[in-house]
Amino acid sequence: MVTFSPQKSESASLWVIRQGHEESTACEAGEPIQCNSYVRLTHNDSQRNLHSHRVKASLSGQNEVSGYGNDGEGDGGDDWRVECVEKTKYWERGKSVMLYHASTQAYLQCHPNAEFTRNNCGGNCPIMNHLEAFSRGNVDKNTQMVVLDAGVFLSK
Repeated sequence: MVTFSPQKSESASLWVIRQGHEESTACEAGEPIQCNSYVRLTHNDSQRNLHSHRVKASLSGQNEVSGYGNDGEGDGGDDWRVECVEKTKYWERGKSVMLYHASTQAYLQCHPNAEFTRNNCGGNCPIMNHLEAFSRGNVDKNTQMVVLDAGVFLSK
């Protein structure tokens, strides 16, 4: 399960950006990522890729987003297209992007109504107050992500 953490700089929320499966150009550290290119996001701690498929997510009922693969290797369900909200050539820090999942034709997002609480997760819930990550076809303010100076964090 992938969640958006309430801690904006929690190391467990850090993701490494790599080139998508069909991209011919390697995604090198420090190189700009071109808008409309496909990337894989690999979780820094688990080395699993941000993945989606047409399985219902537990809270939102939308497409589930999970970690998939081993050591950053997975499949085409790990590919996300970087759509720059502002008309720029590259994904820039401080600028909004949307991550589009081609396999499911849906956008990565979270919503305050899909928060893990004592009511839906229990008393010893390790992801208390996190938001469920999911993908869905509709675009709204919840589909926009911003890169912080420290890197890519999935944070609410």
